Amino acid sequence: MVVMKMKVSSVTVYASSSSRIHGDYFEAAERLGRLIAEKKWRQVNGGGKTGLMGASTKGGVEANGVVDAVILDIFTDANMHSRLNSVQVEDRMYKRKLGLFEAGDAFIALPGGLGTFDEVMEVLSLRQLDIHSKPVALVNTRGYFGRFEELIRHSIEEGFVHQKMLSDIAVVDTPEKAIEFVENYKPVEKNKEEIWSGDMGREVGER
Repeated sequence: MVVMKMKVSSVTVYASSSSRIHGDYFEAAERLGRLIAEKKWRQVNGGGKTGLMGASTKGGVEANGVVDAVILDIFTDANMHSRLNSVQVEDRMYKRKLGLFEAGDAFIALPGGLGTFDEVMEVLSLRQLDIHSKPVALVNTRGYFGRFEELIRHSIEEGFVHQKMLSDIAVVDTPEKAIEFVENYKPVEKNKEEIWSGDMGREVGER
């Protein structure tokens, strides 16, 4: 069976809205936005004007890219970026997350807090269940996602997470490598019987 590369036209970017962070994070976020625009891909994010969301939008629009957003209604007055191409406003977080999920052919996460981890965990969980076949890349600026990657690998070793997830997620040092992963991604077919039986693919002797 020939496995084809994913066709990408839109990338969902998950990112922090915090501004109390090191400048390296902002530089990488702005660069990611610019790289997505240079690929002629649409960027979709949470619509915030601050933090890494704002930086990624800035990079995109300054490179003449299209940046759309799905934002909570409580943020439209105080924190919505002014240079977005279009905005989808939702009144519940689960609706906002669904909008971001449905908008992207791929997911790239910049460093973030609890909200970002929530979004990343959800798309990884749905990928393990084979509900989608989209790539997920985490931009590991300043080693931010290093311990997250360790947690995933530990969960695989202990049999809680399917080992094939390692081919679906990339923890990379630079935005350039995230773009490369998305561009070259070929989804690995999951064995539904393994997934639904709880068999995470470990060797019998390891149990």
